[in-house]
Amino acid sequence: NFTRMMKYCQVIIAGNSFLQREALGFNKKVYLLPTPVDTVRYNYRHAKALRDQIIIGWYGSPGNLFYLQTLEKVLDKITQKYPQATLKIISQKFPELPGVRVIHKYWREEEEVEEIGSFDLGIMPLGKDLWSRGKCGLKLLKYMALSIPVVATVTEATRDIVADGIEGFLVEHPVEWLERLSVLIENPGLREQIGRAARKKIETSFSYQVLNPLFQ
Repeated sequence: NFTRMMKYCQVIIAGNSFLQREALGFNKKVYLLPTPVDTVRYNYRHAKALRDQIIIGWYGSPGNLFYLQTLEKVLDKITQKYPQATLKIISQKFPELPGVRVIHKYWREEEEVEEIGSFDLGIMPLGKDLWSRGKCGLKLLKYMALSIPVVATVTEATRDIVADGIEGFLVEHPVEWLERLSVLIENPGLREQIGRAARKKIETSFSYQVLNPLFQ
């Protein structure tokens, strides 16, 4: 079982600080190594200056769609409040979100960078359960590598990645989701500023080039 496996491992690599603390309860040789991002590949930014549409994007596997569905009411209100705002989902399946203006895009590896790069905002809703707390935030890292401002549920992992208010926003309650999404939709200059800071964070802390030496 998990406990026995942790005890008998010679070395454990944890993807975030929550997983590291959990593993340290069973083994003292636990090292933190965040998920790295290829900043050469994830370096696409779609020109948005000449269009009015705002794309709120979510990218992920079908098994995580239920997290997105927890934001149904928030996204309904946002797309009603802002006629220019549309949710774009990149996945292999698509949830029912009545009332939400949405674009469905079937995931293909060769199109991933360009499609995620079309987002104006990237969202990562999560739960409060242990499984959610253990997630390492790969979609968040990909958004940020593409200079996309993010809004995410606050967890230990997302707090490790995002400096709240600088590289994105960390939120907990529906009213906070509404407020932060509204601020970003209404302020293109702020989106640009946060997007640049997000890209810099990935380059300095989560790129292959920075993290590879830690694995030697």
